[in-house]
Amino acid sequence: GDFLGELHTRDYLGSSTTFLGDHDGDGVGDIASGAYRDGDGENGTIGKEGSVWVLRLNADGTVKSHQKIGAMEGGFDQFLDTRDNFGRGVAALGDLDGDGTGDLAVGAPATFKAGKFLGAVWILFLNPDATVKSYQRIIQGEGGFTGALDDQDRFGFAVGALGDINA
Repeated sequence: GDFLGELHTRDYLGSSTTFLGDHDGDGVGDIASGAYRDGDGENGTIGKEGSVWVLRLNADGTVKSHQKIGAMEGGFDQFLDTRDNFGRGVAALGDLDGDGTGDLAVGAPATFKAGKFLGAVWILFLNPDATVKSYQRIIQGEGGFTGALDDQDRFGFAVGALGDINA
C-alpha cells in the first residue's frame, strides 16, 4: 500500500482508525491510525508509549504520504511515559478550533498520574501538514475534567466524536 513508515513487531498500527475527511485538500479522504504500542526500542520492546499516523491516501487507497505523531515527534512536544498507550483510541473531531483544518482526539488509557493508571485523552489541533499545532490533555483535574477516576479505569481506551451536543 506504499506505506513507508518504520514499524516494529507488535506496534499494532491500525488498532484504532478514524476517517479524517479530505485533510490535505486533494479530493481524496485521509485517515489517522493508532499504533498504541509503538516505541523507540528494537521490535517495540522498550518504550511502547504509542503513536498516531496520519495517512494521506491516493484515490486507489494506497498511501500518498504519512506523518507520525508521538512523543516529541510530529510537532507534539510532549513526553509520553512508557506504556501510555497513546493512540489506543483515535477519533476525528472535525475542525474544532475553526482554522480550516480537522483535529483529532487520541486516547492514552495507561497514562499514570498521582500514583495511578488513570488514562487520558489528548485533543490534537492539527496543522495542514498533519503536524500538531497545539494540544490539550484531558485527565482527572486537567482540561476541565472534574470527574473522579480510579486506578486502572483506562480513560481514553476508546474515543469518539459526539458532534455539537450543547449547541
